[in-house]
Amino acid sequence: MKGLCALAIGLAVLVASVADGSARSIKDVEEEMIGLVEGVSKSIVSVTAHSGRLKVSGDKSHVSVQASAKTVGCGVVFEEGGLILTTASVIGYATTVEVSTSDGTRYPGTVVGVDPASDLAVIRADTDELRPARFADEVRLLPGSVILVLGNAFGSLPSVSLGMVSNITSGGQEEGTGSMFGISVAINPGDIGGPVVNTDGEVIGLVIGRLTFQSQAQAVRLGGRMLFGGGLQHSNMSVALPAARALGIAAEILEKGSNRRGFLGVTVVNITRDMKAELDEPDISGVVVMDVVPGSPAESIGIVPGDVITGFASHGVGSTSDLGEAVRATKPGDVVAISFTREGSALSDGVRVGWMVPEYVRQATLRNFRLRPEQVRGRIDNLKEEVEVLEAQLEEIEKKD
Repeated sequence: MKGLCALAIGLAVLVASVADGSARSIKDVEEEMIGLVEGVSKSIVSVTAHSGRLKVSGDKSHVSVQASAKTVGCGVVFEEGGLILTTASVIGYATTVEVSTSDGTRYPGTVVGVDPASDLAVIRADTDELRPARFADEVRLLPGSVILVLGNAFGSLPSVSLGMVSNITSGGQEEGTGSMFGISVAINPGDIGGPVVNTDGEVIGLVIGRLTFQSQAQAVRLGGRMLFGGGLQHSNMSVALPAARALGIAAEILEKGSNRRGFLGVTVVNITRDMKAELDEPDISGVVVMDVVPGSPAESIGIVPGDVITGFASHGVGSTSDLGEAVRATKPGDVVAISFTREGSALSDGVRVGWMVPEYVRQATLRNFRLRPEQVRGRIDNLKEEVEVLEAQLEEIEKKD
């Protein structure tokens, strides 16, 4: 089906080029597309990350190194000096990183930093020969916009897929996801971290992943109406991080290293006109809680599905993006005010913000065998801080019980 969709888009582009009154032939358009791909491909690389694990004998007298796991993805050069954008899921907690170009040249790489909340990573290749890609200055993403995705599908660099922007989000349902956009493009193994390119050859996004899952429908009662959400069935839906946001996060990583962002633990949706009419509150503003993560800060203060969050940390909340930005900007461990309504009653409380870390990062921790001492000490300090946050949350829960 996706192949037919891509074919239809391609034919539409070719037909439009002839129908616009120009003298261009289909061959001319084909040559332009090939030239576009050749230009961008000079700025993309294959990224190979190796991570080894320690194996300790039962009596702890002998330590050996297990065979390393290998992850292969893609990356795009964004600054001089070999700076490359890719995803945190490709890098993980790699002990060694290697980047290679389409002509087979290989360079050793180092991890500059990662931002697990957005699944973004910055690496540096040991070379000054890589050319940065052109990033669009202003991007107006619209459903239906024709795009190309360049990647490293099955180890073939560059691989090219043709598609379109399928949908735009204003912050994502989960409060930590931030803005993404959906793309109707076939994403294959090795494509993750590759650039999404417009018809001018400019990078407008970075491929974050392909979602292939089904979840049970969730329902909450809002006023007298049952509201369903969070249970949409996704099949091979691909998502991308807008280029402007990726570059902004990369700048933070270059300045501060890996970032730690706040975590509340709710899945939320925007309030629609129909919801306002159902509640008979045309001026209500906020986001509706669809789900609460077990053991999360939100659960610790009693937030439940159906609540409407109206404020967080002295900021008004009018949309999912408002809440996401406010939570991510809050330092883990800080206690901030949160306001919400439940069945028409206004409520407020103080919530101790948690630390957003994907499970794959938690599981990786100290099992790599080439971590430097300062990295191990830093990880221990982070874990101590996380334990302090959890202990404080536990104390608050026990006081309420």
